Amino acid sequence: MLVAYTGYPLDQPGPAAAVWNLVSYLLPQLVALPGLTPRQAVIESHTSTAVGNLLPAGQAVGLGVTYRFYSSFGFPPSQIAQSLLIQGVWNSFVKLGMPIVALGLLVLTGQAAGEPPAGALAGSSSRNSACRSRPCSRSIGAPPRRGRCCGSPAGCSSR
Repeated sequence: MLVAYTGYPLDQPGPAAAVWNLVSYLLPQLVALPGLTPRQAVIESHTSTAVGNLLPAGQAVGLGVTYRFYSSFGFPPSQIAQSLLIQGVWNSFVKLGMPIVALGLLVLTGQAAGEPPAGALAGSSSRNSACRSRPCSRSIGAPPRRGRCCGSPAGCSSR
């Protein structure tokens, strides 16, 4: 059995998943910006991600870091803008589409029927109890009403 410095066995899915995670960030960059080398993509991706995660308003700053890296690699502004737009649009599609794909797979395999997951019930329960315990008014001077989430059209479900 292979063991890394951390003591985690390397034949488990953890290290492979970590490597795939790092590589998967590079694929959209390499496709969206022809001429970008994998080495350049690694440098830019990890640097802009670190900036984006560490600084306040980091995503905006990270986008600037990305632009600066690409321009230092010799790419023209129009090609950089097109690449960032393509990556942003597809990133949004994937983030929004994955839950739909997962739900479709659950339906196709027949695992979508039955009781909802415990996490869904816990979230629903905590939302309902928070709504009932917090009175709210619709207008100044009106008496507070319980059982509605401060103007939410759906309100709180009753038990």
